[in-house]
Amino acid sequence: MKKYKLILFLSTAFLSVACTDSFFDLEPSSSVPTDKVYKTADDFNVAVMGCYSKLQTQVSYFTECCEYRSDNLTLSAPTAGTQDRYDIDQFADKASNGILENAWANFNNGVYRCNLILDRIDEANFDATLKKQYKGEALFIRALTYFNMYRLWGGIPMTNKVVTVAEALKIGRSSDQQVYDFLVGDLNQVINESMLPSSYTSTDMGRVTSGAAMALLGKIYLTFHKWTEARNVLSQLIGKYSLMTTPDRVFDVNNKMNDEIIFAVRFNKDVEGEGHGYWFSIINLTDDTNQTKALKECYKDGDKRKDLITYVKVEDKVCVMNKFKDIKSATYNTVGNDQIILRYADVLLMYAEA
Repeated sequence: MKKYKLILFLSTAFLSVACTDSFFDLEPSSSVPTDKVYKTADDFNVAVMGCYSKLQTQVSYFTECCEYRSDNLTLSAPTAGTQDRYDIDQFADKASNGILENAWANFNNGVYRCNLILDRIDEANFDATLKKQYKGEALFIRALTYFNMYRLWGGIPMTNKVVTVAEALKIGRSSDQQVYDFLVGDLNQVINESMLPSSYTSTDMGRVTSGAAMALLGKIYLTFHKWTEARNVLSQLIGKYSLMTTPDRVFDVNNKMNDEIIFAVRFNKDVEGEGHGYWFSIINLTDDTNQTKALKECYKDGDKRKDLITYVKVEDKVCVMNKFKDIKSATYNTVGNDQIILRYADVLLMYAEA
């Protein structure tokens, strides 16, 4: 009897709550309402980390959309699972290409994350220096994302704020000049207003620096044939970084964020969710690596750069290039190579070209 009285009491209590308006005022459990966050320094730090985490999901862009359109990788013929990659390799862009469709959605989500920060950060009340840094990081990542989109599709729809779906549908493709003005404007703001530090302590190692903003700006100038502007900004980085003594030291997983690295997308195989699978892996050393004849003949025997593109066995039925060799974490079964985006060698070559 006591059991049923308890049930009746709880039911009555539930109904008394259920009849109030607040009971039905529920937020979706799958999302955080933006009016309740984006207020404190911690809120914005988490949001900025979300922008970096989106970069982690874009590694395949550099493989599928860059390497297969270069003289490095090729597919001799498509298979059931590689038709999209083959079409990219052959410069046969199709609206149905899943790789390009995923890249488009991914990049636009990255822009959205940056814009959400930039829309709200000026209203927040916390340390001005930290606020400037977070703003600079969002501007850099947005510029990098839009630049990669431009390299894929040319003039793309661009926005410097969060827009609704209806608003987005009304934004047309940008001209080359509009893309140039947008990207250069963002990065010059970061540089001229000294938004980013030149380096960080070990706990924040890998966050965007002022040098990274200048290197990316130099690459954009070069892309748009602005030779003088490229020379001017890249010259400021000469001597600020240094080349590794051997090329293998640049990519060594035990030598991450070395003096040649200006910006890299960071990974950590010892943290859950922060590692990744093997890159460019094959099952047997006799398998086709998709490397072109031109790439294989680029370097003579004994050239240490040739060693980097040579495949080695790392575990049973897994072989990878020396360039991305790593041992999997026993705990999370992932590896932790960083994806290097900008390095000092890039700067020197771009400066020479400019």
